[in-house]
Amino acid sequence: MTRDFASNELCSTRARAAALLIAAAALNAAGAFAQESQRDGLHAMDVRSSERRLAELEKAFWFCDYAATVSSVDSGTAIACGMLTQELKAKKFGGDFDALVSWWRHNKAAEHGALEAAYRAAPRR
Repeated sequence: MTRDFASNELCSTRARAAALLIAAAALNAAGAFAQESQRDGLHAMDVRSSERRLAELEKAFWFCDYAATVSSVDSGTAIACGMLTQELKAKKFGGDFDALVSWWRHNKAAEHGALEAAYRAAPRR
């Protein structure tokens, strides 16, 4: 029984560490995206820049979603992730929440699997 507890404790610690790293990456991406969006304002953007920013926004969304799935996130991270989700809904789905949810359901397993694999492959200190 002690071994199971220790194993569960290690898994819990790893999950929290992964969630913190993912949340930090998401917040970093959110900050970069917000700065670019503020600079550009509502002016027309070139297609490549827009596509790149959308890809970064999607990546940050998946970081947030994974972090919230494997562990709890603090209120600051939750707020930042909520803002990212709203931005993604507006930019990718024209504000259509049902379309966002459908896309999320279709892609969640693959995206979470990729994040988990990246975490496992990351060097440990």
